[in-house]
Amino acid sequence: MAGKPFVDTMTSWTKKLFPLLATMGFVGCVATSTNYYYLSLEKTPGAQVVAVSKLNLEKLYGNSKMPTVYQINRADYELKIQVGDGYQPSLQVSVKTNGLFLKPNRDLKVKSESGVICSSYELDKENPIRMTFDWSAECRSDDIPKHISFYVVNRKGEIIAQEKIPFLVKRNGRYRYI
Repeated sequence: MAGKPFVDTMTSWTKKLFPLLATMGFVGCVATSTNYYYLSLEKTPGAQVVAVSKLNLEKLYGNSKMPTVYQINRADYELKIQVGDGYQPSLQVSVKTNGLFLKPNRDLKVKSESGVICSSYELDKENPIRMTFDWSAECRSDDIPKHISFYVVNRKGEIIAQEKIPFLVKRNGRYRYI
């Protein structure tokens, strides 16, 4: 065997598989993982934890139970805030008082060090009592202000209240992707 090239010493099936594996390694087509982050209201004044559960996302592992639903009671209305069920840190916010609706208060000035806008809102067009708030996992730095900002409005569009709810970005496991 001395002096024979490496490829000559491989079995026939290994010779066929070796180029594929080498290409995958060079191109980056190998399974990899990253941290899973979620938005927590645990330290938010007035936010009560309503439900705690372990997320059951297909590629998520090493995670534990966490608060998944919060409730905030105000004098004129009640908010329900649920942790998103995807891999992007998000919250679904809804107002549970009849005749009131949500109106996002977008702040496009909050950016990561690399210039990524940290937040986005999507109002449920069919039912404006609900909206989804997304936060970029790139915006975890302590010096970036973290809050959900929106208005609670009545049927005429008059502002009943402005909310600016602080949150934390917390890690809970990892997820695999290719």
